[in-house]
Amino acid sequence: MKISNSAKYVISVSAAVALLAGCTSSGGSQLAPTGGMTSNGAHQTMGGNHKVDLSMTLVTPKSVKPFLHKVPSTKLIKPNCCALQKTVFISDAFGGSAFTGAIYAFDYVTGAALGSLAAPPEGFSEVQGGCSDNNGNVYFANTGLSTVDEYSHSGTYISTISDTGQFPVGCAYDRTTGDLAVNNIVSTSGGPGSLSIYNGGTLQNTYSVLNMSRVYFGS
Repeated sequence: MKISNSAKYVISVSAAVALLAGCTSSGGSQLAPTGGMTSNGAHQTMGGNHKVDLSMTLVTPKSVKPFLHKVPSTKLIKPNCCALQKTVFISDAFGGSAFTGAIYAFDYVTGAALGSLAAPPEGFSEVQGGCSDNNGNVYFANTGLSTVDEYSHSGTYISTISDTGQFPVGCAYDRTTGDLAVNNIVSTSGGPGSLSIYNGGTLQNTYSVLNMSRVYFGS
């Protein structure tokens, strides 16, 4: 399967470039976020009987520390439905007022800050890699909550995919088939990483490879 990945880079942040070219409709969440999960400091409890160190899910090296003294912007991106322009969306795993993650938008040509995206219904928790589809919609791996959130090219929340049992860190979109490949760095039980394929928000298959440990990004 040929997958096109528009994630630009990840060095404590990751970017996805989306072309704003016309209007698309937005809707509510189609899938519920992963259940049975509670946060407890640097650990997460699955089903009340297993703790996973969330440092395992970070793409950035453990030596890289978040810059917690920066005052985050509270400005929300203004809808720009029909403008023929490119927008860069950048995710920050430690961004936002609670340092749980944030997604910022910038004008691709001028670099001007357009604001930040509103958090999805389940909130942000260590949001990392992203990708875009052929409509300019963008998807971001909400790692700590085992979800992938979709936003329109104007920054409007569309839906949430529940990546059950996995810690997603990135994605890639196949413009031919409409498949969304989600890279899972490790499972929520601490097992090896995998690649989950979704189409229309529905899981098609999850692939694991013998002797494969952590999975980061694909194309």
